[in-house]
Amino acid sequence: MTAHTIRNPLKIMLFLLILVIIIAILNQRVIATIGVGESHKPEEGEDSSSSSNTSTGGDTSGSGSGTGQANTGSQSQTSAPTPTPQQNQQQAPPDPCSSDTSAPITSADASSEKFYKSPLYVALSCIDNCGCKETYFCYNLSADGSSACEPNEKYTQPFEIPCSKNSLCNVQLSYYSIDKAGNKESVKSTILHIDNIAPETSYSGPSDKSTAYGKAEIVYGKAEIVLSCADKGSGCKETKYSLDNAQMRPYSSKIIISSQGVHTITFYSIDYAGNEESYHTISFYIASAEQKLEIRNARVSEITAYSARIFFETTISADVTLYYGTDKSSLNNSKKSSGTNHSILLEPLDPETTYYYKILATASEQRVSFEGEFTTKSEDFRIKEVSVQADVNFAIISWSTTLPAECQLSYGLSSPNENSEKVFTKIQTMYEAILKNLEPNSRYFFKIIAKRGAQTIEYNGDFFTLKSAKPSILRINVEPASRTAKEGEIFTFTATLANVENASYIWDFGDGTEEKGAIYEQKIGGLQITNTEAVMHTFYLTFEEKKEFEVKFTLYSPNSNEAIDSKSVKVTVLRAPIKIRLLEPHEAKKKNEPFEIKIELKDYFGRPITKILSYNIAIANRRIDSEIKENGIIRAYFNPNFEVRNIELASIAIDAIVDGNFVHFSTALPIKFEPLRLFAESPLKHQKFYPGNRLGLQLITFKFDKNAYKTDFYITDIRAILESINRKERIEIIPTSLGFILDMNSYKIEMQNIESGLAINLHGRDRYDNTIDEKITLNLAKKNPSFYLELKPIDGNRAYILKEKTILYKIASDKRLAGDVGIKCGNMQEVFSSVEPNNYQYYSFTLPPEYKDKKIICEFTAKAIGADAESFEMIAFDVVSSVNILLMSPNEGQSSFAEEPNKLIIDLRYADGTKASFKKLHGELLVDDIASEIEFSMIDGTYVAALPEPLKFGKHRIELKIKEPLKSEIVANVIINKMPGLSELILGILIVAIVGLLLFSSSKIVVAIKDSKAKMLAEKNNVLALLKKLKAEYFKRHLSESEFKEKYAEAEKKLKEIELRLKKKEYVYFWRKKVKQAKFL
Repeated sequence: MTAHTIRNPLKIMLFLLILVIIIAILNQRVIATIGVGESHKPEEGEDSSSSSNTSTGGDTSGSGSGTGQANTGSQSQTSAPTPTPQQNQQQAPPDPCSSDTSAPITSADASSEKFYKSPLYVALSCIDNCGCKETYFCYNLSADGSSACEPNEKYTQPFEIPCSKNSLCNVQLSYYSIDKAGNKESVKSTILHIDNIAPETSYSGPSDKSTAYGKAEIVYGKAEIVLSCADKGSGCKETKYSLDNAQMRPYSSKIIISSQGVHTITFYSIDYAGNEESYHTISFYIASAEQKLEIRNARVSEITAYSARIFFETTISADVTLYYGTDKSSLNNSKKSSGTNHSILLEPLDPETTYYYKILATASEQRVSFEGEFTTKSEDFRIKEVSVQADVNFAIISWSTTLPAECQLSYGLSSPNENSEKVFTKIQTMYEAILKNLEPNSRYFFKIIAKRGAQTIEYNGDFFTLKSAKPSILRINVEPASRTAKEGEIFTFTATLANVENASYIWDFGDGTEEKGAIYEQKIGGLQITNTEAVMHTFYLTFEEKKEFEVKFTLYSPNSNEAIDSKSVKVTVLRAPIKIRLLEPHEAKKKNEPFEIKIELKDYFGRPITKILSYNIAIANRRIDSEIKENGIIRAYFNPNFEVRNIELASIAIDAIVDGNFVHFSTALPIKFEPLRLFAESPLKHQKFYPGNRLGLQLITFKFDKNAYKTDFYITDIRAILESINRKERIEIIPTSLGFILDMNSYKIEMQNIESGLAINLHGRDRYDNTIDEKITLNLAKKNPSFYLELKPIDGNRAYILKEKTILYKIASDKRLAGDVGIKCGNMQEVFSSVEPNNYQYYSFTLPPEYKDKKIICEFTAKAIGADAESFEMIAFDVVSSVNILLMSPNEGQSSFAEEPNKLIIDLRYADGTKASFKKLHGELLVDDIASEIEFSMIDGTYVAALPEPLKFGKHRIELKIKEPLKSEIVANVIINKMPGLSELILGILIVAIVGLLLFSSSKIVVAIKDSKAKMLAEKNNVLALLKKLKAEYFKRHLSESEFKEKYAEAEKKLKEIELRLKKKEYVYFWRKKVKQAKFL
């Protein structure tokens, strides 16, 4: 069978099937041949059984190709002679065990000269002349294989010697055998070594461990890889590796790879026992040598007492952070740079101090560092940190000196020596001067002179005042002034602000915490500075000796949350022997509810302090009871009882044993309280004011909202602002034993207050920092029942030029108060004194021709006599100023007259259609370009004027210009027709009658023609129907053929006659005698 056949199972099956069919056909032929020619018949005397046996014997031989051969074989077997017992005894060989004295020899297929790995199966074999009867064995799993055992276990088959996984075993194997003659072999022992520990391959080369960037190592230029194998048992046989998924190859020497890109190496080792190590795979990246990041030529120069500059280069562009400080283990300061050439200035530094620095450069997933140190020079005397914060009319100048000194400051517009000097005689190092009453939007020059003994130094500068005020942060003050405190001690930060009226703010302490607040100041003018925005904070360290925090204060606009201004200050926190931390409360508490205080005490390493000797806690000058709980926790309960400020200090003093040393430590922790809100009580809230009323003296008291607790409210700060839409005025406040009196005698309610509103804004606080922030909106009403005006216009809300307009007015008063009424309509003014109440009065005015506005407003002001009451009302009228001319006779267009007209009649109306009523009209008339003066008089509601001469019959162009009392004009084309006589009228009537009769008759004729034509068409349709009927009757055999032909011919003849009449339009002659219709079947 060919290889092709083997690879195709279907062909194999087909081949086998054909082979089976061929064999079957051959068998059939053989059987047929045997059955016909060679079938065996038994002879006489031979029974059928012998024949059957013969055939069976032939079948069982299986080696002959026919039955004859099989029978022959059977006969030769039955005829073989059987030996006798005596013959067998003579032929038996001698017994080898009768003379055997040699012990058997046993061997094991495991040797002590090599190492094996589990599972280890040992086979024992025995050799003996007489034959081995039994073999016994034992093994001892001792550590060194020196302890033998007594073989007592019968050997039947190969047995396993156990050894734990990942271990090395030395096994003592002992065994012997006994042969059939009873000879016993001496015990044999051997030590077998089982090694189940895989070798270990150490790797030296690029690492694939995650770096700071989370990626494998990048090698620049080339990578060198060294592999070495170590094995504890049989020893390393071979180390293999594969580079970049290639076929495994034996390792022999250092591997060097220089091609750029990502590479992967896989390696493992095999020991002589056959243990294989697990695969190790490491990936790395080879980049060009030019891309390697290195820091070179680092050097420190320009070293002074307060600064130093560090220069260095990086081989490629890199982002650099330079950390520096006085403690090598804690470099808290940092500066940043980028590029390849770096120059970093370090300031401010302390004189004569050693600083340590570390350069950390990162680029292209590389990170390298360089460390160094330097020492600053001794201190020199100079002015530093000069800061100017200028506003519209003031400026704050602050500075410091490196050594304590006396200072003076002078300033001026053109030179720094114009104004009086600010002198600081106290020896200090920090200074601040506020310059007031400055000119806005101006440049000022200033000079600072510092003196120390015989040394004198100067600093010159300038600044610009602002054109307009804007909110700003002037400075941030820090307590303690050294800006240094231990962890757990309080820092107080105070922001000095200028021109801040309404704003929100955020204190960001730089330790992940912040505090938010809002400012509500009322700016009335002048210098606006407040020092009230202060906050307390405590800082904590982890394991640092000290750390610097940057505290940032930011002002935000209350409407848009946009930052207005921002300033920051840095403080230093030192490690404390005991960390005292306030755990609870961590939120502001209410001033009227008791609460629990929880304080935590820990040492520098964060371990609870348990050996507390004594402690004391006080809040708001009240000592509170407390108890020490487990794990250095102090618990206490405090009831503020309303008598606490918004921030109270919990003063803590503690004596304890820390690390075997006695430690005393005290601090204060700030506890915050929610400020309560004080609400004003005053008759103002329930009083109604009307125009002319004076606000007078108003008493205001304060209380807590929804709280009946009585306390001695001591208001430390209160301000009241009277505010309207265009006015803001501070109210004088008079403190009394009953409360506060607002002096508003000088303020009177005006009409504009009624329209825009009026409110009193109260701001302040009490001695416990509870806030007053309330707006009292005054209840203002226009209509005073005691005194008010009522207006009623006559003839609607329109006023016409030169037409009198009348207004009814009256003073309505339930107290019958009379008053003076002033009226102003446009430029017209009048005053009516002592107008009696509750009676309507008339006021009329007439608009002059030159009035051009579209509206006129009349204002009525009434002032009561003998009372503080006023009323104001106004009414507006639409002004109608233009008039239109309408020709009445002659009309525009055609007009008929019996005689030539000698008068001109017009109508004069305002633009809204109202009829004008003037006695006389004067103007100019142009008739066919002939001008003349004309005067109209009012007669029966129309204006009539005599023409200089009659208008002749025919066409004319008339142009009329009215000049007094109002101006208006019209241009019209007229046709003057002569009116006909009596005879002409009668003739015309007759002609009209005749034409009408003719029109009536013609309509009747048209109707008759249409009727005649319709009848003729109906007759045609009847004939057509008759023709169809004749055909039907004929087919139904109701008519004979002769009858059908006769009648059909007659009907066709009639149809032709009708069509001929229609073609000739005989229906037009409807009056003729109608043709009689023939009758048919």
